Amino acid sequence: MRSHSQPKPSDATRHVAALLLKMVREVGKPTARGVAIQLDVTRQDVATILGLSRIDATVAVNTLKQAGALTFEGSTFLVDPEALERFLSEEENSLDA
Repeated sequence: MRSHSQPKPSDATRHVAALLLKMVREVGKPTARGVAIQLDVTRQDVATILGLSRIDATVAVNTLKQAGALTFEGSTFLVDPEALERFLSEEENSLDA
């Protein structure tokens, strides 16, 4: 059963996207395939940082992967910041509707 303090999965996805955008600005290295973020973290680590369940963090990461905003190469996250921004913008627009 989900705790009332945990965000819904769509909120979880928004939180993960926002965290990735922050990391892009702070430690990202531009490459031909996207912005690389070298991290050795698990989905559980991401969940803990954001106060999510591991399941919600996994669903959020998979949603971002399906949206083309995120891929992995070992411990390197390859991020498309524009796709993340569009995803966040779509999420905000759906909240306004």
